[in-house]
Amino acid sequence: MSIAIEERRQDFESTLKLCAQQASESAVGFVVIDPQHKRYKDVLPTTWTDLESRHYLVRILNNRVFGITGQGWLIGTHLLGEKENPEFQKKLGSVFAYLKNEVAGRQGEGFVGFANLCSATGLCSGLVHFIIESNLIEIWHNRYGARWHSKDQLILVPANFGLSKL
Repeated sequence: MSIAIEERRQDFESTLKLCAQQASESAVGFVVIDPQHKRYKDVLPTTWTDLESRHYLVRILNNRVFGITGQGWLIGTHLLGEKENPEFQKKLGSVFAYLKNEVAGRQGEGFVGFANLCSATGLCSGLVHFIIESNLIEIWHNRYGARWHSKDQLILVPANFGLSKL
């Protein structure tokens, strides 16, 4: 007997939320999602395939576990309701303010050390990593964002950072 599409959709969304939450709480920028972990014990086997086919997860470490992509984290974070969460918005604001300060008065781009950004904002590196990786600023706020110059080490902040896109 096949599983009803609504049950699959609910499992897909709840699993993606769990993955995004795990990544946001991570002390490192990359998180390993192990389907065998007790956190995921009730996940339908087809859900992992569905998440991978949408490019929200990628197989790593000999295909035994997954990593969440920036896109997967962003969708999961949205499903968690973080876009409307004042506490989450405050965290985003601290990242945006720090990055904006780095290009204030400049004619060109600036560079920010990833570790410096995490330290200055007091946020865990997993959350900061995925804010940059997912291009959250551009997608949620329609403003020019920052991007990786050197993965998990250096962030390129363009001179037009934070400006509304035309």
